Amino acid sequence: MTDDLDGDLKTRFDRELARVRAPATWSLERRRSSPLGVAVRVALVAALLAGATVGGLTLRAARESQTVALASPSPSAAASPSPTAGTASGFVTYDNEILGYRITLPEGYRRSISRIEAGQVSLGVDLYTLQTEREERDQCLRDSGDVGSLFSDRDPDIRIGVARNAPGISAVEWVTTPRSPGAPPLSTHQRVEPVTIGGREAVRLVADNATAMTTAFVIRANDRMYELDAIQGLRPQKTWLDNIAMSFVALQPTPFPVPTATTPPRDATRQLGEALAKAFAARDSDAVARLMPTCWIFVSPLIDGQPPGGVLYRSVALFTQGLRTRFAMGDLTVTIDPAVQVQMEGGRERYFVRSDWTEPDRTTRIDLFLDEFDGRWQWRTALHHYKRTDLINNCFPYRSPWTSGTGSC
Repeated sequence: MTDDLDGDLKTRFDRELARVRAPATWSLERRRSSPLGVAVRVALVAALLAGATVGGLTLRAARESQTVALASPSPSAAASPSPTAGTASGFVTYDNEILGYRITLPEGYRRSISRIEAGQVSLGVDLYTLQTEREERDQCLRDSGDVGSLFSDRDPDIRIGVARNAPGISAVEWVTTPRSPGAPPLSTHQRVEPVTIGGREAVRLVADNATAMTTAFVIRANDRMYELDAIQGLRPQKTWLDNIAMSFVALQPTPFPVPTATTPPRDATRQLGEALAKAFAARDSDAVARLMPTCWIFVSPLIDGQPPGGVLYRSVALFTQGLRTRFAMGDLTVTIDPAVQVQMEGGRERYFVRSDWTEPDRTTRIDLFLDEFDGRWQWRTALHHYKRTDLINNCFPYRSPWTSGTGSC
């Protein structure tokens, strides 16, 4: 990310992806042949049901963190999206029959995330990346600051988010109208240019600054809106996203799979809160880690009750190592109130438990937010409460296990 707009896109992408609810049995790619002669030159598409400046999906880490979907059916393997061999050398075509689209990308891209939601608004999201699975695993062994990626020297990640268009509004109205109360529209700080893609009504969003970079496309088809955007990595040219968007083909969507029975959220979060309380009381860092994501946990502060902005992507492996060390030293005690708290955010319930982290010289309140991911409820976000007087040179006073070493300031 090299300009303010890109940072805004990334922040919203991460915030939105963090709330995507993934079905437990969603299966990824299966290969088959398909002729689609489209020559595309690109770099990536990423983050938009929260969008170019706001969101309808809440996404947070296309890699391992993701959290505005309201329902999460479990698709069958037979309905999984599939890559197909492209007719043009050096390109590959991907279909998602449930979401109802086809896209052609440069060879080397793989589908790293594919989620079907069938919510009241959000229907799903696909993420494509040039990052290998090995690179993803290695990345999870390192913190990633507030960016969420350590790979800035590759072409961007491509994301396609799909939402219901029940009101049947135009693409222009879609991007110029806030998707949720109080949120800015997708067109914030961008020029809106009506275009046609594959005979479908669409809009191109262009950065309203000196870069004049194409930042996103929104395409109206199948009583849905398809949002294409990109994050992370280098952008080869101002119009690289145009080439990808022009390969978009709307398919007749297949039915959503029948949802499987799941534990009601309030029951599932109560069980998770109790398990966290028990694991911390036993000072068992490995038991705590089993209740967390496998890659990153998201850490952010409140200063006198107000969010200053920014998020730390803390490696769960490093967090677990730090927690083990602190428990062994005996200078950290974590007490959790397992009573699940509920707050409304973006029209949906968010769940968290309160905790106190007691050290020899201070006690810090940290709210542990619980979210469903891949059919499993996990502790995914830590919200630290500080007073302005706690800051050190305007630096958040994180300590191990939240940082490696003795402190962050």
